[in-house]
Amino acid sequence: MMPEQKKYPTVVLSNAGSWTTPEEGLSDNGSCASKASATIGDYQMQVGTWGFGIPVDAVIDEVHWSAKFVKNAPYGTVEARLTIGFSNRSLYAPQVGAAACADASWATEDNITSMRAWTPADFNNDLITVAYWLHVLAASVQRGYVDSCYVRVVYHVPPPSAPQQSFGDGLVWVTQ
Repeated sequence: MMPEQKKYPTVVLSNAGSWTTPEEGLSDNGSCASKASATIGDYQMQVGTWGFGIPVDAVIDEVHWSAKFVKNAPYGTVEARLTIGFSNRSLYAPQVGAAACADASWATEDNITSMRAWTPADFNNDLITVAYWLHVLAASVQRGYVDSCYVRVVYHVPPPSAPQQSFGDGLVWVTQ
């Protein structure tokens, strides 16, 4: 079995959309960051800083992510958008009639391995962010609740190669 690391974000990087209790969107603890608005627009909260410690010589085999959230937004969406560099991938919250934080559920884990040529530095240097968006499309109260998200990385570390050896007769040396 190959080693893997599954990490949750540890820092709210921005809360431009004025989500309530944004720090509750960091860990899977049953408490949620929330946003409610009747004003048409987009309301964002961004999280990151994951704490990965993948060996620098590791080969990344698989990358997956998911978000635990819900919406009561018949005229809107709640989106979780993972971004690294210029690439991004989105998941959308399920609609629940009178949604509350207790209704939040994990989206199907999304395999993003083919999104790019992943390196340990992508994870160890915290190059990944997740932005939560409440998109309000009509002038009626729309609500979104976010409990958490995670990134899961499966990798292997290749065995060390045999050291090079030099041999020769004193006049000619060969290294293999």
